[in-house]
Parts: sequence; C-alpha cells; structure tokens
Amino acid sequence: MQKWGGIAGDLVENYDVFMAVSQKSGKDNSGRYSFKSDSEGNYVDEGGTPITESGRPPAIDHDMDEIADAFIAWGKQQGFSFLVEC
Repeated sequence: MQKWGGIAGDLVENYDVFMAVSQKSGKDNSGRYSFKSDSEGNYVDEGGTPITESGRPPAIDHDMDEIADAFIAWGKQQGFSFLVEC
C-alpha cells in the first residue's frame, strides 16, 4: 500500500492504476483444471500439439500470461524501475 506524505512524498491527486479481470482462470467451477484442446477436442500442449503426439502435459487454459504481459507493457510506460530488465 502506498502512503503519502513524509518521506513517501507529496500527495498525488490523480494517478494511473492497472486493473485486469481474468476471463479464463484455468479452473472450472468445481476447482478442476481446464485444459486447452484443438478443434477435435484433443488436449494440446503449450505449443498446440496434441499431447498424444508430443507426450507432454496438456496446457492449462488460462489468460494469466496475457494479463502479465499487459501489466509489463503498462508498467514500462509508467516508468517502473523494476520492469526495466523485462
């Protein structure tokens, strides 16, 4: 939490805030993982290859990576020093 005044600096009236809402959490209403699948209903890995061909685990169907990427882009635009190396 940011506190204003003292060593934290002067009060800032208006400032940007990043907000995002996940549309795909990677789990269903029962708490079971949701996996990505192809048009035929086969589970696919992170590269989009059916797991029966790749032998890799199925990819979880979520949008957290997109939210993280959006935050990084926004944070760089804001000049956050901890995002300089990303």
